[in-house]
Amino acid sequence: TFWLLDVVWHAVTQRRRTFFFEVGDMSKKQINKRIGTRAARHPVRSTNLDGSWPCVVKKPVSIARQPGESLATVVQDDLTFAGGLRDSQAIEACRKVMAREVRSKNSYFKMLCKANSSVTVERIHQELQKAADAGFEPDVVCVDYTDILAPPAGIHETREKINENWKRLRAISQTFHCLLVVATQSDTDSYSRKTLGLENFSDDRRKNDHVTGVVGINQTSEEKLAGIFRLNWIKRREGEADMNRCVHVVGCLPLAQPAMLSTW
Repeated sequence: TFWLLDVVWHAVTQRRRTFFFEVGDMSKKQINKRIGTRAARHPVRSTNLDGSWPCVVKKPVSIARQPGESLATVVQDDLTFAGGLRDSQAIEACRKVMAREVRSKNSYFKMLCKANSSVTVERIHQELQKAADAGFEPDVVCVDYTDILAPPAGIHETREKINENWKRLRAISQTFHCLLVVATQSDTDSYSRKTLGLENFSDDRRKNDHVTGVVGINQTSEEKLAGIFRLNWIKRREGEADMNRCVHVVGCLPLAQPAMLSTW
């Protein structure tokens, strides 16, 4: 969800009409907290194990990786916060983002939050069509996440349900000529792998047949302690995908930013 919201953030601040579908992984309140946290650059919860305040948040200021080294080196600054983010602070921060970054009074963001397994791809299509008819034709659509979408009507076999949902999602991107970004889980083998590959799909291999690109989000226990993720192309319809070549990314999840700096 952090990564999908990162896509949403960059899309909206570039004035792209963006629709975010939260289909059961998180609540609307939780999503709003993450958006407010990013806008205010202020954590909602303490990073201390006992939840006490003040707390220190590690913000990266540089990342570098020397040839032959597997782990990138990150330099961080300590930011101290006396208390958690208040609703009023979050609202004011979002207003400032609209004024300074979006530079528009018009909204470029719509969101639909529903319970797990209650939203079909057909419902997503209907919501997008309704928004387009009202003048909000989507440039970017994010779905969190595909594995908990409701199955299409009339299809009973599990793998066929999954395949049909992915086909219909692909049709949405073609119908509305938009960027469609979704998340999906990997298989159990991924827990013991350092870097995800094309074989680390869950449930149905045909997921890979319907996408333009697949990006793996990789992290070892050592990288997790340093706040580092590695992103790799698992599949690219337009071009080659070197699954063993990763970009090393560092962010700050307490500030709702998974990607702040990067290096090869």
